Amino acid sequence: MSARGKRLILIAFFIALALGTMLYFLSRPMPREVANPLSSVWWDDFESVYRIDELEGLSRDGGEIRLSQVHDLGSPVSGAARLENMTIGPDGRLFGTSLMHQSNQVRLFVYNPVDGESVDLGVLVSKSANIWALTISRDSHTVYAGVISTDGKTDARLLAYDMNSKIVRDLGAPIAGEHYLHTLVVSPDDLVYGAAGDHLFCYDLAEDQVTDLGPVSHVEDGHISALVLNGTEQLYGLGGSWDHNLFEYDLPSREVITLTEDEWSSGSDLILGTDGKLYGYGDRHVILQYDLASATLTSLNKPNEWGRFYQLKSGPDSSVYGVSSPFNSGEYLLFVYSTEEGFARLESLPDRGFSDLAVAFDGLVYIGQQGQSIYMPSGTSGGRSFFNKYLAPLTRWMDKWVPVPERGGGTTADFRYEDARLLVYRPGVFVRQGEVESALIKPHTSVVTCTEVSGPWTSVSALAWGGDGALYGVLSRPSHLDAGGVFRYTPAEVGRVTWVDTTSNGLTWPWWTSTLVAASDGRLVVILGGDMAIYDPRDSTLVMPTLPISQGARITALASGHDGKIYAAIEMHDSPPRLIAHDLTDGSTIDMGTPLNGTGEIYALTVAADGRVYGAGGAIGADEEPDQMLFVYDPSVDALTLARLHVPDSHHVSSLLIMPDGKVYIGTSAPYSGGNLFVYDPATGTVSTLPVGGNVIALALGEDGRIYGSAASPSGNGRLFMYDPRHPRLPPTIIGATPTGVTDLLPGPDGAMYGVTGQYNSFYNGATELIAFRTGCLTGTVGAWERVTWEAEIPRRTRVVVDVLDEEGNVLLRNVKSGDPLWRIDPVEHSAIRLRATLFTKDERVTPVLKSWRVDYTFECQK
Repeated sequence: MSARGKRLILIAFFIALALGTMLYFLSRPMPREVANPLSSVWWDDFESVYRIDELEGLSRDGGEIRLSQVHDLGSPVSGAARLENMTIGPDGRLFGTSLMHQSNQVRLFVYNPVDGESVDLGVLVSKSANIWALTISRDSHTVYAGVISTDGKTDARLLAYDMNSKIVRDLGAPIAGEHYLHTLVVSPDDLVYGAAGDHLFCYDLAEDQVTDLGPVSHVEDGHISALVLNGTEQLYGLGGSWDHNLFEYDLPSREVITLTEDEWSSGSDLILGTDGKLYGYGDRHVILQYDLASATLTSLNKPNEWGRFYQLKSGPDSSVYGVSSPFNSGEYLLFVYSTEEGFARLESLPDRGFSDLAVAFDGLVYIGQQGQSIYMPSGTSGGRSFFNKYLAPLTRWMDKWVPVPERGGGTTADFRYEDARLLVYRPGVFVRQGEVESALIKPHTSVVTCTEVSGPWTSVSALAWGGDGALYGVLSRPSHLDAGGVFRYTPAEVGRVTWVDTTSNGLTWPWWTSTLVAASDGRLVVILGGDMAIYDPRDSTLVMPTLPISQGARITALASGHDGKIYAAIEMHDSPPRLIAHDLTDGSTIDMGTPLNGTGEIYALTVAADGRVYGAGGAIGADEEPDQMLFVYDPSVDALTLARLHVPDSHHVSSLLIMPDGKVYIGTSAPYSGGNLFVYDPATGTVSTLPVGGNVIALALGEDGRIYGSAASPSGNGRLFMYDPRHPRLPPTIIGATPTGVTDLLPGPDGAMYGVTGQYNSFYNGATELIAFRTGCLTGTVGAWERVTWEAEIPRRTRVVVDVLDEEGNVLLRNVKSGDPLWRIDPVEHSAIRLRATLFTKDERVTPVLKSWRVDYTFECQK
């Protein structure tokens, strides 16, 4: 076969490979298009959750692997070759410049440690200039930068970048004829001092004027390489001439005093420590300390193997941080020096080079690392090879470049550039090697909060808003608390639950408390062991009124009237249940008789908006049809009416909701077959079924006019549903799922719907949760698992494997990459998932670090 034929076959092979790869990606499931997407995000940040004393590490030959405290914050600027001039602003943000790989432009960036976000603020200077000095105004609104030309012939200039307007102002050349501007500082009165060549200058923002403070003696024909400001009157600087002298400049008198000569390095940093001493490094690779109080210069003895110094920065508690490099090693060491403990080696920095250092007020150390370039082989003719022409675009698209040993030749197009990275050293914060598993990830409907209330095997049965604006809940099963189980939750303090002291006036709320209602005066009324108790959250008092209840009888349901009365249903055992009304204003109680015929209990009791009291009981007798008795008491005419409703396959009424149009929504429960939702129209006397497939435990009316409810299957698994009575032909919609039932739903004053999970599933041993969701935007019938994103630092000879598990721990997806889609996971079959990461290392000296992971879930918002 001819050479041309072989080339054609090879080209056809690679084209087929490219098409096959494209078809593979096109065949992958695509995200579901939703009309009004609503995202639910779950994430975990291990640096704030896992600490070194909380996880077990792997060991090699009986010794523990020493794990790094240096964490990778990513690349603040895309395309950056170096991060330089890193400076901490007065507000704690990190500012810096980035020299770009190919354009040689200098860009400004800012990193905010509060949210962990980096922002590229844009180009400061073009490729014909560079920036060697940066400082921040006291209000953090203005960034000042010193610009020098790359040819060393153009005068140095001063720039001012306004953080509010994002406008760069060129303030001109501070000193005519001076080409170098190495240092800038800001005084407490917001004056900017700098050095251009051997001259000092001052820029006054209020006057928008630069003042030449004149040359510094003994620095003529050289330059000032570093400045620090002590208060508002003394500048200390290093001369970059042959003398390399340390000097003091008195601002009021403009007098220059030479403090030392010859010992300092011409490129040394100069810092003023919190101990009032000056630090820098000398020509003989030593740290120099100058004590301003005693005017003494001390050469500090560092370990010899640390080699030369590259930078020093002042830290808190009189500490000095720096970076050094052993001679001819290419390694960079982060160290700290303190007067009490001397030198301490902190970390070996990742093998990517070093460009800058900054120390924050809270002791975090930020480290800039250089970018890298990976050489792609070029053809012998100087043009791009067949590999670069056909395979490089494909591998770039798949993000699977193969590093090739660098060699001579090649053009700019033959290199792939890896951006400079920002690192942070967090004292005392480690991430252990081994296996890490996430919490159970359960998407919620626009969740306001999802707060754990108590430990396993406890259940919250009722919620009520107190007169102090807080939400209260009571436990209906024994908890880990010795006395009572009443919690308090304030919407303004999302995620915070406090326990109420339930012992007052010699009374204790026991675990079998199951009903809680809010009285019209802001007090809370509870069933206490079958009796009524009244709790005032404003003064934490608990009282029990005297009620005309015979011995052996007990209260089964409560409702709060708008007239200051509390209505209570009484179980009488061998006689029909009774209804009483207790007046909170005068303490009187009225026995309203027996609203139901026959024996049984009143399980549900509620007061409508018009003041009428509704109640319903269970089956009348074992030999009769499982009909329900619904009664209505009208306090305006002191009249009680009774309706007998045929509600099929139901044991008793568990919840009632009265709508403004007079229709009654009835939730029923049955122990084995499960209940359902029904609607009773008093105008026609008809009962209609609204199937939700479970025991309807709670019903509530949202601000949007929709009905929200919770249902539990006979096995105990729960679901939240929504029904819009304005569209009666549309069935109830399932909007969420829980591993156990939601025992109560209650609208909040903030427009959210609050609920609590209850112990309806005897196999569930998880924690009880308080949940809340906005009712203005719902999920639709099915949401969609979108993607998983995780961030890790993976040194050479280590790896991280992330798997997606179901609730039982079975693997759904193996070895997912960061950003991989999760659309293959059926959200109906798997309503909750879990992540698992396994960290491996083949080198005792290094470990991968899993820093965070995140799962996105998209709902369809139905208006």
